Amino acid sequence: MSLPIISTTDAHSVDLRPWLLMRHESNTLAEVSLWSIDQVGMAMAIFSTVERAEQYRLQIFNGSTSESSEQVSTEWKVVQPTEIELGKYLVAHYQAGVKWLVLDPSKQDAKRLFAMADVLKGLRQRLANVT
Repeated sequence: MSLPIISTTDAHSVDLRPWLLMRHESNTLAEVSLWSIDQVGMAMAIFSTVERAEQYRLQIFNGSTSESSEQVSTEWKVVQPTEIELGKYLVAHYQAGVKWLVLDPSKQDAKRLFAMADVLKGLRQRLANVT
């Protein structure tokens, strides 16, 4: 599967206000859903709407065998972080080796692939203009 990669210029101009699928564990940075891409490795899943995030949550936990699907599924919440919170999540995952964002993934495909470094650069520029 090949996903359209957003160019550097486009990534800077994208006004990202994504929804994330997250779960919090005490005293740690929240865990976000990741999506595996054969060509590039892991990507952080971001969603354009609450409905798409909820649909993905149901897809990935349907048939889970390690714990009951319902129990695991309810641990994961759909949230829309502020730009500052989003920046913190992006930086933490980038430093952990996740270099991509994927928009509206499903089990089989996704809409777009963003280079996280480009998105972070654009986000930093927007936040610098606000302060």
